Amino acid sequence: MAFLQTILTVIYVVGTYRFLHWAAHRFGDADLSLFVYNMSLILSILVGLLAHEAGHWVAGNAVGWRCLSFRIGPVECTNEAGGWKALRRKWMWGAGVVFAPVVPGGSRRDNAILVAGGPLGSVVFALVCAA
Repeated sequence: MAFLQTILTVIYVVGTYRFLHWAAHRFGDADLSLFVYNMSLILSILVGLLAHEAGHWVAGNAVGWRCLSFRIGPVECTNEAGGWKALRRKWMWGAGVVFAPVVPGGSRRDNAILVAGGPLGSVVFALVCAA
């Protein structure tokens, strides 16, 4: 699974770089600076993480589970009684979504859908970037 995620990340980076290169030529700047390239690399990885975790989030909501928190790097959004609250936490490489089944224990089918949602979100995002 890590190999697939690496391939998808390469597609995000190349797709983002090609888009920025196209935009630079379209608006008159022929060359991309090293700074813009590095920023596009960081941005594409963050957006790729967001797309992956959004896939888990969509799948979890589709099976009726309750989202407890969503985290990317040092930013964590938690679902509390008064609504969503953004918090700054200790730095974490990567991202994560925490769900809880509404019915205790949930089902294997629901869990499988939740787990498959992330890679599916990554594949959809990679296809968009590749286009």
